[in-house]
Amino acid sequence: MPKIFITRQLPESAIAKLRDSFEVDMWPYEDQPIPKGELLNRVESADAILSMLTETIDEEVFLKGKQLKVVANMAVGFDNIDVEAAKNIMSS
Repeated sequence: MPKIFITRQLPESAIAKLRDSFEVDMWPYEDQPIPKGELLNRVESADAILSMLTETIDEEVFLKGKQLKVVANMAVGFDNIDVEAAKNIMSS
């Protein structure tokens, strides 16, 4: 089963449908952003990531998450995602 990592704690009702198709790994602290080192550890085994605007999804994340197939952002906009790095790394 593919694995999704969610970078912030969300209500169970918001992720219940994901649990049908994914192994869900979620940062357990609603009021604390995930430290970069922990983000890198968690993304290493994930097939998908659902991030918030507070997380920087950059070249380092894409290099560590070599098997990522989906990068989703729960925010307005995507300023926190390095799209050029995603194109370069994920297409190679």
